Amino acid sequence: MTNETEKTIIEMLQELKAEMAEMKQDMNQRFEKVDKRFDKVEKNFNFLAEELGKQKTVINSPKMFEEPAKQKAEVEGQMPDEILNLKSAVKISSFENLEELWNIILAQVEQKISKPSFETWFKSTKLLSYNGSSSTVAIAAPNSFARDWLENHYSHLITGIVGALTGEDLLIEFVVQKNHDSDDFDLPARIN
Repeated sequence: MTNETEKTIIEMLQELKAEMAEMKQDMNQRFEKVDKRFDKVEKNFNFLAEELGKQKTVINSPKMFEEPAKQKAEVEGQMPDEILNLKSAVKISSFENLEELWNIILAQVEQKISKPSFETWFKSTKLLSYNGSSSTVAIAAPNSFARDWLENHYSHLITGIVGALTGEDLLIEFVVQKNHDSDDFDLPARIN
């Protein structure tokens, strides 16, 4: 072998050695990143496991079933006497005055939705009936489109409000009074 060949081989070996050192350093950096990610994952896993354990403890705790009653009592304790008396009156009267009850319900609905939505969907409604034996409440809508919209978008809201006022779990039915269904409306006369 000649000196030049030896020098070339030595240079190639040195370059290879430098590349291997770089690769080793790069691999070590990658392993460090992976280790850090595993540390984060492990911390998150431990945190989630701890939180799950807490949730299981809460769910299995007898206090979980006491809390809603306690919260209800606290809320009722903060309610003015007029509202509590009204709530009792609603239960006792068994919906003797449907219009007054509907106005109370509408006032609460109006607080929970936007004014345009209230004006559009609730202004032309009325409480038609309450059937205590079947626990149903019938609400009249001005037309079948409004009935369907109210049923699809607001039945849970109304059920919650009526249930809170009466203390009963009621089924809300939206109906169209036969003489008020605007599906059968007359078109205005054509202007020439």
